[in-house]
Amino acid sequence: MQFPSSLNSAGSRSELNALIAEVHGLALNSYALEQLVSSAAGAARIAQAVRDMTRRERPSHWHALALYTSAPKPERLVQALEVVNDACPLPVFITAARYARSLETLDKHKMNELTGYEQSIEWQTLSDACQVPALSRAYQVASTKLIKGEGQNSVGSIDEELAALAEQKAARDARIDSCSFDAAQLGLRTKAITATSARSLADALERLGDNHTHWAFQVYVGRQQAIAPLVELFN
Repeated sequence: MQFPSSLNSAGSRSELNALIAEVHGLALNSYALEQLVSSAAGAARIAQAVRDMTRRERPSHWHALALYTSAPKPERLVQALEVVNDACPLPVFITAARYARSLETLDKHKMNELTGYEQSIEWQTLSDACQVPALSRAYQVASTKLIKGEGQNSVGSIDEELAALAEQKAARDARIDSCSFDAAQLGLRTKAITATSARSLADALERLGDNHTHWAFQVYVGRQQAIAPLVELFN
C-alpha cells in the first residue's frame, strides 16, 4: 500500500484540506517535438521552459517532483505506460501512449495539433494536487477516516451505537484503510527536487533523462507543503 504519510497527520478536515494546496505542472512527451530526441534533451527543453520568465501561469515556489519514463522503441513505451495509465492516468502519459500506438500517423497529428505558433510546453495551474488521481484517492481515504471522529462529536459515542454491528464495522474499517495504489509497481522514475529558484530547479531537471527517444515527463512544482504529499505518494 502506498499512502502519503503527511495526510495521516491531519486531525480534522480543515487540517487535511490545508495539506492539499495549489501546484503547477509542466509536461512534455517525445512526440510533441518537431523530431525525436533523447529524453535527456527533452529534460533540457523542460528546464528551458522553467527558466522562461515570459510564460503564463509561472509559479513562484520551486520545490518539485518529476515523474518520467523512457524507452528505446514506441511499443516498449506503450507497454510501460499501460501500467501507469491503469493506476494513475495523467494527460501527458495518455497522450504519449496514444501517439506511440499510432506512430505511422504522427506527422498528420502534429499538423493538426501544432501550427508552429504554439509553445509545446506550457505551465498549467492545478487548483490543488488532488487533480493527480492517485493522490485524490489517498485524500478520499484520509477524509473518510475523519468521519468517525466527526460523527462522535455530533452524535456521541459512535462505538456504542455500533456495538451491535461489530462485524459490519470491521468490514467498513477494512475498506476505509485500504489504498491499493503502489507507486513501485508503475515503473516510473521519480525525482524529488528541493529548489529555491527557477534556475536551481532547471539545473536539476537538466540532469534527468537518458538516450532513449520515446519518453514522457510530468513535473509538478510548488510550495514544499503542496509537493510533499505527491513526493510521499510516488517515492
